[in-house]
Amino acid sequence: MIHPFNNDMLTSEEHELINYIYNHLSLKSDTAVTEVVDFDLNNFSLFAHYKNLQILSTIAIRRAENAFLSFIKLNYTSPGGKRGDHDNIELQLWGYAILRKDFGHVLIRSENFADKLLELVCPVEIDFDDDNLFSKQFYVVADDKDKAVSAMNFSFRNVVTQLPEGDFLIEIVKDQLIIGNRKPASIESTEQLGKFITTVALLR
Repeated sequence: MIHPFNNDMLTSEEHELINYIYNHLSLKSDTAVTEVVDFDLNNFSLFAHYKNLQILSTIAIRRAENAFLSFIKLNYTSPGGKRGDHDNIELQLWGYAILRKDFGHVLIRSENFADKLLELVCPVEIDFDDDNLFSKQFYVVADDKDKAVSAMNFSFRNVVTQLPEGDFLIEIVKDQLIIGNRKPASIESTEQLGKFITTVALLR
């Protein structure tokens, strides 16, 4: 058993979990502990409601030069009713990839019933006329529709459709993509995230 992480900010439980996930991933992929250069969590709106963000450890997937998995400790407040709000600290795993195209600013998630109703009143969602399956399955908004549609070609959309329905959130800022499910880090999500970011980072 390899123990590559010795971050002083990790609790013993977090240290054990991260090392367990790293060793599990290393059995299936060529990985290395690294640091992500030019990656600022504050650039992404998916992290806007968290009070504190700390990247504790990052794994590079060597098959794709620009694919990473980062363990992020997040602090957020949840409503507690009459007893007041609760402060929560959670260790989550997020995927990060540097893409070969500029997508503008894009948000992608599984579409729900409320989205369908909103689209009837205020049509802001991007639909792909040549890909009804993707359009029905995912809710996409962007600051530059033409740029997003051009960058989100069939190959990219096909990779996204392979994700488990209802779980993952994707945000792209120019050529930087993040993906996560806002759940505690787990082996299952590690495999799904690793496969996705490796594939999208290799797309041309």
